[in-house]
Amino acid sequence: MTASILTTPRARGRNYAAVAAGAVALAAGLVAAPGAQAATTSTQYDYLLAPTTLCAGQTSSTASVAAQEAAMHCLVDYARGKQGLRPTVANAALDLAAERKAADILRCQQFSHTACGRAWDYFIKSSGTRFTRWGENIAWGSDNGGRSTPRSIMRGWLYSSGHRANILNASYNAKGIGLVRGRFSGYAAGIWVQHFGTK
Repeated sequence: MTASILTTPRARGRNYAAVAAGAVALAAGLVAAPGAQAATTSTQYDYLLAPTTLCAGQTSSTASVAAQEAAMHCLVDYARGKQGLRPTVANAALDLAAERKAADILRCQQFSHTACGRAWDYFIKSSGTRFTRWGENIAWGSDNGGRSTPRSIMRGWLYSSGHRANILNASYNAKGIGLVRGRFSGYAAGIWVQHFGTK
C-alpha cells in the first residue's frame, strides 16, 4: 500500500469561508480513499510549477531539510511570478511557526490544522510578528516513490483550488515554510507546512 499526499488549506481574511469549505471537501475526498495516491494526471496547472532546472533540490527527499525548504520557497515564488504576482518575502517568524506546526502534526500523529488541540493559527499568532491576514497549507507525503519531495507536494497544492488560492493570494507578502521528517501513519514521511502573511 502506498501513502497519499494529503493536503488541506486554511486562511483568515475575506476569503476564509470559501477556503474553509474547500478544505472540508478536499479532506473528505482524500480520507474516503485511504492509500490512493492524490496525484493528478492533468497538466492544467503544470505551467505554475518551476522547471526542474530551477529551484535546486525540488525533486529530492534526501536533500537537507534546509535545501528542501529553500526549494519550496523558490517554487512558491515561481508560481506567483507566472501569475504576474510579486514574490513573497521569506519571514523568519513564519518559517519558525511553520516548522513548529509541522512538528506538532508529527508529534501528535494528527494530519489536521488543529493538531494537538491547538488553534490552526496558534503558531502564527505566537510568532511575535503581527499580520493583518494569514493563511496555511499543510501536506504530507511518504518518502516511498518521491511523494514527499518539494516538487510533488507543490504540485498537489497547485491542483487544489484552496491551496492554490493561498499560494497565489495577491495580498500575501510574507511566507514561511516548514518541513519535518519522521514516521507518520506508518510511513517514513515529510510533513510540510506553508504559512502566509500580510504585514
